[in-house]
Amino acid sequence: VPKIGVKVGGSFRWIRFAGVSFQPSELAKFGVVVALSVWMLRVGQRAGRVKEGIIMPLIGLGVVLGLIMLEPDYGTTFLIAAVGFAIMFVGGAQIAHLLIAGVIGCCLFVLMITQDRVRMGRMLSFIMPEDYPDKAYHLKQSKEAFISGGLSGVGLGNSIQKEAYLPEAHTDFIFAMVGEELGLFATLAVVLLFGIFMICGMIISFKASDVFGKLLAFGITLMIVIQATFNMAVVTGCVPTKGISLPFISYGGSSLVMSIAMTGVLINIASQAGSRAGRAGRAGKEKVREF
Repeated sequence: VPKIGVKVGGSFRWIRFAGVSFQPSELAKFGVVVALSVWMLRVGQRAGRVKEGIIMPLIGLGVVLGLIMLEPDYGTTFLIAAVGFAIMFVGGAQIAHLLIAGVIGCCLFVLMITQDRVRMGRMLSFIMPEDYPDKAYHLKQSKEAFISGGLSGVGLGNSIQKEAYLPEAHTDFIFAMVGEELGLFATLAVVLLFGIFMICGMIISFKASDVFGKLLAFGITLMIVIQATFNMAVVTGCVPTKGISLPFISYGGSSLVMSIAMTGVLINIASQAGSRAGRAGRAGKEKVREF
């Protein structure tokens, strides 16, 4: 919320009301998934056209992304854009149209980064960490946590990094704490669990009883899994440092509440598909008996 919310770490990402803080961008993640699913369902076969399949949904998506960029929050911007394009593609938009829009969007995104001194510093520290030791501090300490943890970890609550060295250890870098306190095996278990979540979500999407349910389940699954992948990639140094939480694990009310809410919707879609399949099965048995 640019210039309206509470400023923390140079960004206006939180709104505080009656002593409670929340991130509007967390609500926007689910809102975009629902809105795009409704739109792609409504246009149906016309999704292959430029206007219905690309221009109109991108106008709405662009407004949301623009506001999040102004906070600024580039990581969430990229996450929502990626999931939005995926929903549009599954909903019937032409891949050629999406590629053109994606290239234009990426160029604008890179341009915005080059004009932002803080984000450009993070990019340079990722490419040349030895030349920017102050900006690469988070990543260095994160790697130290993984090294310290080894295979089995130093024990739950015995982390040294979170006490004196690694900032945001309980939020954005919680995955490093899992590695230090519980070890490599625990981090692999976390990766495996998100992989299982991905598989289950895609199965629910495939078996959903209607098109809206399919798109909604697909979008929710991608939103949570891509965010988790992005977070773990940041913490392990695979991509430049960016503040984005690990779903279900990072400390933070807004992220946790929305992750649970989206998972609840996903379970509801699965339940409806199961109920319909059960009714169809019982109807089939009745027909066999009549025959």
